[in-house]
Amino acid sequence: MKKATLAFLFLAALHLPSLAQVNIGPMIGLNMANYAIKPTAANNATQLRPGVRAGGVIDIMLSDNASLQTGIAYVQNGFNSTNGAYFKVNTIEMPLTIEFHAHEFFWGGGFFLGLNKGGTAKLYNSRNGLLETYNIKVGKEAGNDLVPVDNGFIVNVGIQFKEGVFWRAHFLKGFVHLDPSSSPGVSVTDYNFGLSIGYFLFYKSELKQKKKAETPMHFNAGPKQSPAPAPKPNN
Repeated sequence: MKKATLAFLFLAALHLPSLAQVNIGPMIGLNMANYAIKPTAANNATQLRPGVRAGGVIDIMLSDNASLQTGIAYVQNGFNSTNGAYFKVNTIEMPLTIEFHAHEFFWGGGFFLGLNKGGTAKLYNSRNGLLETYNIKVGKEAGNDLVPVDNGFIVNVGIQFKEGVFWRAHFLKGFVHLDPSSSPGVSVTDYNFGLSIGYFLFYKSELKQKKKAETPMHFNAGPKQSPAPAPKPNN
């Protein structure tokens, strides 16, 4: 899955220069993250953790009603717990989605690649029973707290205004087992959802150009000539 996602992103980047209408802009919003731990037990119950989602968006128009969208964002992932423990993860996310447009509304979905860059955690120490804070260790091998690469699917829906401003709600679910040190039979995956606001820098000017191109042209056939005078009757 990771190799297929990377190949998809690479091919999309190669085609960027050849596409006519590309919108680029910043985006920032609220991210609500959590981990799904199975089998669920009282000692691994988790809660949503609020965080930030901030980055840039690239929207490539494929037709009047569809676009290919990608970008890059810094995302605060992880989870909270009712007993005061938490797991705060810093992730770089790169989505690749197909968006469908109807008037000012849009919706779509696709896949994402997430690069976990560490973070901090406050968890109970099994030896002394106390809450302790430590830096999260990232790696594939047992003894680490978190794998470095995540991927999964993402869906979203939103509204885009003529001025270039857009609102977007999203839901993301990871496929990858995140804990390399977990016991056999335990599954740890992540999910998050949130609301963001963004602004396409060149969207308004492109709308003006499109409207100008659609305006019918009036051709001037030349100077208007007066009709020839009628001949005088012969007396």
